Amino acid sequence: MTKLVITLFLSSCLASSAFGASAFQCVIVGDAGKLATSPTGVSWTLRTSGQAGQLNGVAFGNNVMVAVGASGKIITSPDGVVWTSRSNSFGSNNISAVAFNASAGVFVAGGAGGIEYGGVDGSTWSIATVTGGQPGTILSMNPAANGFIAAGTASFVYQSTDGMNWSRTSVDSNSYSIATISYLPGYGYLMGVNGGIGVKTSPDLVTWTTKGWAETASTSAGGYIIFNGSGGAWYTQTLTSFTGFGSPGISVGYGKNTNDGSEVFLWGDAFASLYSGSKVYNATLVTSSFVSTAIRGASCGMYNQIVPNTRRVILVN
Repeated sequence: MTKLVITLFLSSCLASSAFGASAFQCVIVGDAGKLATSPTGVSWTLRTSGQAGQLNGVAFGNNVMVAVGASGKIITSPDGVVWTSRSNSFGSNNISAVAFNASAGVFVAGGAGGIEYGGVDGSTWSIATVTGGQPGTILSMNPAANGFIAAGTASFVYQSTDGMNWSRTSVDSNSYSIATISYLPGYGYLMGVNGGIGVKTSPDLVTWTTKGWAETASTSAGGYIIFNGSGGAWYTQTLTSFTGFGSPGISVGYGKNTNDGSEVFLWGDAFASLYSGSKVYNATLVTSSFVSTAIRGASCGMYNQIVPNTRRVILVN
């Protein structure tokens, strides 16, 4: 009797709800290519980024995680575990920031080489057009009302609706460095200025009010702006009322788990201290390898889990 052998190859597909099709993941990045993930913001697992240099920022969007860093490095991952290096035009320049905006549907990155956009999944990068020429150095980027906002050296702020075309606005005649800039829907903008000037707020990017707080990092997501000041860390939903929740640090991040509605706030300095929510966790919950390594970037978001390719063999008499 002849047996018929049928081999079925099942392609990768989105997992069913029984396998957790939509999952929550937090990522923190830092010096020496260090990177770790957590589904809760509490217990962390060290991952291999494939990078030796400093990683400065990380962003979520379209089920993809994109991290950027020194020497023009951009890496992407579908789950925070396996990372792939991506080509770009930054060359050996430092990339300081990365952001994603759902309405624009693209990733953007900025640094010493100007601004680039990375499409829907961060796999292919192109140089953006900036009115007045490419900026000197971009230090911060975030999603804004209808696209993106960025800032950096020489008191310039940059805006874009699509991530590909940017316009430049001067905050004032002083040539100072804007370390961070964020946008809060319905309220306006917040930026942190180096040189002891502190925080400025604006409803329209035209009129700015100096608040006088010294800021080191900020991010915007989920209807919040989170920032670190001279006396600690705060979050705000109004730009007028601020809630304190920890010591100051270098990086901040936020994410909302849409599966259960929980929110995670991340901020910290060296991996000797990592903060999540109202609690403080020691670096030993990450790994001893992170000790004395600075947290440069943090982000949380949802992604779709993938079912690996499988093969099924059926014997038919």
